Amino acid sequence: MEDGVHPRAARADTLLKRCVSIDLEIDPKTNRLQSFAGVRQGVEGSFVFKRGNLVEALDGLDRFSDPAEFALGHNFISFDARHLEAASRDLRLLKNEVLPGNRTLTEATI
Repeated sequence: MEDGVHPRAARADTLLKRCVSIDLEIDPKTNRLQSFAGVRQGVEGSFVFKRGNLVEALDGLDRFSDPAEFALGHNFISFDARHLEAASRDLRLLKNEVLPGNRTLTEATI
């Protein structure tokens, strides 16, 4: 998209290639991770966990996220990051920068 007509889109694409977007589903009765997924711009496929060995799945998500510099997702700071840390304190992806605006839609600063 670097055609001179859409320079902002080209910059957004460049930024998104440096990010991993993560979404968790939490069981409301147990407050435990049920499933999660991660996607990255420019990477074919995604990382999806629906059931199985949670420890192995978190390690897989960490490897999938490893090249990313930033973690993002809806309500990531207040919700997802806390649940990920509770499940595995050693996740490298939690050491990534979190982009501002990853709180909730009403709190977003972008």
